[in-house]
Amino acid sequence: MSNIGNVFVGNCENVTLRNITVKNNSQKGLYVFISNNIISENITATDNRNGIHIERSYKKAIEESNVAGNTKHGILIDTSNSNELNSVNVSANSDQGILLKNSINGFQVVIRSDQGFLSIRWRRSEERRVGKEGRSRWAPDD
Repeated sequence: MSNIGNVFVGNCENVTLRNITVKNNSQKGLYVFISNNIISENITATDNRNGIHIERSYKKAIEESNVAGNTKHGILIDTSNSNELNSVNVSANSDQGILLKNSINGFQVVIRSDQGFLSIRWRRSEERRVGKEGRSRWAPDD
């Protein structure tokens, strides 16, 4: 599935989204709300307000995806725990590349940025630790 307007996943469990392009939305490209165990692979989110917005969800993985050119945040994670970003390209978003808001523990990020820097902001979130290149992890080591 490609070149669709937007995708909303609400009150779901054990869903895999694969090979989706969401673009040109005045709000959210991909929106995951009150859902658990959601995997998103090869997602392209461009020219939306927020490329990917995860809210009140648990165990969400975003893998091998491109989030660029959104007018607000590339990825907004709000009030969500145990989420992972693996091999995600986040670039050229107008506000924050990644905004982690009201979220605690169990957050892991593996990011590529063509801009040579990462724009990550935490707002009222806990367990913040940032490594150098490659893997950054927020949460006690297992």
